[in-house]
Amino acid sequence: MNEQIISDSTIQLTRERLNEFIKQNPPLTNKIIATNTGLSHGTVSLFRNNKYSGNNAEVASLIENYLDIEKSIETRISRGHLKFAMTTAAKSIFTIANYALTEGKIGVITGVAGCGKTIAVQEYKKKNPTVILIEVSPIVTQKFLIQQIAQELKIPLYTYKNESSKIVPSFNLFSEIVDKLRDTRRLLIIDESENNTVSCLEVIRRIQDFTSIGMLLVGTKKLLDRLRGPRRELQQLFSRVGIQKDIDLLQRSDVKAILSVNYSEALKYADNFLQVSKNNGRLLEHLITLVKKTVQETGDELSTDLIDEAAASLLT
Repeated sequence: MNEQIISDSTIQLTRERLNEFIKQNPPLTNKIIATNTGLSHGTVSLFRNNKYSGNNAEVASLIENYLDIEKSIETRISRGHLKFAMTTAAKSIFTIANYALTEGKIGVITGVAGCGKTIAVQEYKKKNPTVILIEVSPIVTQKFLIQQIAQELKIPLYTYKNESSKIVPSFNLFSEIVDKLRDTRRLLIIDESENNTVSCLEVIRRIQDFTSIGMLLVGTKKLLDRLRGPRRELQQLFSRVGIQKDIDLLQRSDVKAILSVNYSEALKYADNFLQVSKNNGRLLEHLITLVKKTVQETGDELSTDLIDEAAASLLT
């Protein structure tokens, strides 16, 4: 009897912990939790609402394990994401994002991988919750892009009738997106935009035409070639770009800013970190993580030799 009471109590604590975790991380959905636990979307939903009639202890165990993993990730740098620092690149990106937002224009940010584009737009969204941030995959299609935007706007992708579901056609989703964004002061940021096909970029252009919201397209220099189009088929979109900026690699002041919030003990070695990382933010992330881990595990003092040894194991 007592064992059952403890079990029920533990299950309830897990349920409360899960609901609080989702509340503090708005992008999370039941579907994401289900994917990461091996449970079904419906099971997660029922468990959260204390309506699951199956083995609650088993579900709670899977969810507890997932939450523990997420907690450990939050307390480590080793996933490759450092704490945000306001670098030169971030300042430029924030300025252009603000312009696109307030003026209802299209802005374009380009730069090589590792210059800090993605971490800057992610931080901008954190500071501006109404921003819609989409990260485009290399296999994006027009349909998938529309669905991504719809999901961010909490527009249902399925209709339900008589316990069966039916996907909402792309045309209908597009219309709902336009209706939801029209006459609003919103900013749509599309990261990895060089992956967009011509048809995807046409969708983006038409959303801007119908809604006049601000847009920020972020990607590598290939994005500009894509916007121009090999046969100038995207001239209508390219002519709407109100501001464009190419982002440089890290400067010494940027490395110092990043170290000050992630590894202040290493500030005096800023020049070493800059040189060894080749001014690349992504390499710098890996290097800081590796150096920190080496110092923690070996007890060795931080030195230029230790930094060089850590750098030798990085793929550059």
